[in-house]
Amino acid sequence: MEGRDFDSNRYRSIIDLSGKSVLLLDDTWATGGHAQAAGYSLATAGAQKVALIVIGRHIRRDYEPVQSSGETCGDILDALPAEFDWATCAVHAR
Repeated sequence: MEGRDFDSNRYRSIIDLSGKSVLLLDDTWATGGHAQAAGYSLATAGAQKVALIVIGRHIRRDYEPVQSSGETCGDILDALPAEFDWATCAVHAR
């Protein structure tokens, strides 16, 4: 997705974070480029630990997470159980 790739110059910390732990919240995840760039900026500013929590996720049904595998995100979603279950992993359906 254009404009969503990792860019090490996308963000810049305005304070020194040496030795700090930072919790980064993101409202949505499409490619991960913005979150990775933000984490990189925080680490460059000295953050010792950076953790990320994403509130939402955008899924491109036609995207192949493993290039040339023939399996798309839509295929993976369609294979998940129809009913939501807290005990079922949304990624691995276990």
